[in-house]
Amino acid sequence: MPISVSVDEVRRLISISIEGTIGEADLRALGARVRGDPAFAAGYPILYDCTGAAAILASGEFVYNMGANARADKNRIAFVATSPTAFGLARMYQIVADESGKRIQVFATPEEALGWLG
Repeated sequence: MPISVSVDEVRRLISISIEGTIGEADLRALGARVRGDPAFAAGYPILYDCTGAAAILASGEFVYNMGANARADKNRIAFVATSPTAFGLARMYQIVADESGKRIQVFATPEEALGWLG
């Protein structure tokens, strides 16, 4: 899978890096992996770095369903998305999953995202 996940216990941060081409099966497996991590249950914020993604092969319906399933989550999420596709999918997820508009944001740089996550 072209996705790496690391947990920084000092910064209390889950970092996810996406490289190459990923599809819905990759994203489904990633969701299960992250949700099963004790850091997720502890409420660690999540940084998704999509700058290395060559292609994200996921339908709007898939992203909508993932977002709908995440509405009850409490973790803050920052996406770093520089390609139009990654940005659009991240924004769709944000709109569906974050009804408050305060828990999920999409950024152009890792520095902005980390600054927002705190």
